[in-house]
Amino acid sequence: MKKKIKNIIYSIVLILLILPFIQEQLDIFKINPLKGSFKKLEEPEFSFSAYYSGEFQNKYNDYLEQNIGFRPFFIRVNNQIAFSIYDTALANWVTIGKKNYLYEKNYITTY
Repeated sequence: MKKKIKNIIYSIVLILLILPFIQEQLDIFKINPLKGSFKKLEEPEFSFSAYYSGEFQNKYNDYLEQNIGFRPFFIRVNNQIAFSIYDTALANWVTIGKKNYLYEKNYITTY
C-alpha cells in the first residue's frame, strides 16, 4: 500500500514538473497573454564563441524564463495572492487606495 501511494505521489510530482515544458511546446491550454510594456525575447542563435563566453547560456536562460509554459497564469496567481493575503500590489508604480482600488502613483502625485 505504501509503495502504491509513493508511486502515485511520484507520478503527480513528475507530471507537475513536466507540464510547463509540454505547455510551452504544444500550447495545450488556452492562456491569455500578459498585457503591458515588455520586450519579447527571441530564441538566441547558437554559436561556439557565445557558448564558451557564457553569453548564449545567459540569453537562453532569459528566453526560457519569459517563454515557459503557464507563466502568465502563475504571474496572475502570484499577484492575486499578494493582493488578497498580504495587501500589496506587485505592479510597479501602483498603490492600493480606499476600498481596495488600485491607482497608479503618477495619477496620485499629479492630483
